Amino acid sequence: MNKDYCFSSSFACAMEQFLNLKTATGQDCRWLKKCFKELDRFAIAEKLSQPEMTPEFVEKWRKSLTNNSPSTIYQKLTVWSMFARYMNRNGYNTFVPQLPRKEPKSFVPYIFTVDQINRIFHECDTWKLKVHHTHSMLFAMPALLRVLYGTGLRISEAVSIRNKDINKDEKYIHIRKTKNGSDRLVPISESLMLTLNQYEYYKSKLPVRGISLLESLYFIKADGGRVVSHSVYGMFRQLLEKCGIPHHGKSHGPRVHDLRHTFAVHSLIQLSKNGIDLYTAMPILSTCMGHKCLSSTELYVRLTSSMYPELQEKCSPTNAFVYPNIYHHE
Repeated sequence: MNKDYCFSSSFACAMEQFLNLKTATGQDCRWLKKCFKELDRFAIAEKLSQPEMTPEFVEKWRKSLTNNSPSTIYQKLTVWSMFARYMNRNGYNTFVPQLPRKEPKSFVPYIFTVDQINRIFHECDTWKLKVHHTHSMLFAMPALLRVLYGTGLRISEAVSIRNKDINKDEKYIHIRKTKNGSDRLVPISESLMLTLNQYEYYKSKLPVRGISLLESLYFIKADGGRVVSHSVYGMFRQLLEKCGIPHHGKSHGPRVHDLRHTFAVHSLIQLSKNGIDLYTAMPILSTCMGHKCLSSTELYVRLTSSMYPELQEKCSPTNAFVYPNIYHHE
């Protein structure tokens, strides 16, 4: 079932069965496999001879997660709890971990100003490395950052784009590997299309085998290597420093992901200037960003309204009443 890891603990059989069930229903099991891998190794380390969880076993595991955030622990416990219920329905007798009360998030994303976005693009366009390495991502960064800001894609989605996913005739990008496991089409503006055309022109000059194949990755290094998310994070931090934009530490941004938040807010501002009620624009933005529900998008409406109070006057009071305050973000 899992080509990268073979389960060998007392939970192995039940894990394989559960993964087969989830895969058969078309669900994305990457996070599930990651959690199972951790559970499998922990069970082996604890020399668990029977496929059953006990309160003591779960508590010992929780205390071992010293480097995990509360939200990550909550997500892992959700998987363990779901798996334990499945086991009990199939003849096992095991403890079902209880989920802690989840506190609402009060995190407010960093929204770049238009001036900051322009400075980031300018510095990226004129950035020259002191030492020339063919494995540098700088070749793809100007186009990649513009795609992130111009479409609201997650970085993981952007670096997974392949040549076949860019539809120039109808001006959209087909996003296949998404956080929520469903495909979507994201429109490309005229200015972004010009950027992509320029990027493709120079990319075609690279002496890389198979660079134009439909299945080949769209964003690549100068040597044809894959662009990975964590390397983009590092280079983006350097860009912020070159632009004089202070970084406030881990989890406080600005981050690459804040380009997605900025896209949402700037899009709502533009839609409002075009005479569209912010709440009426929510379904459009929600579809474009790949949100599972409107509540995720509603955060941006309230954030935009708080940043630009004059736009709130253009919103229907009825629409604002329909949607409650939302504290989480995606």
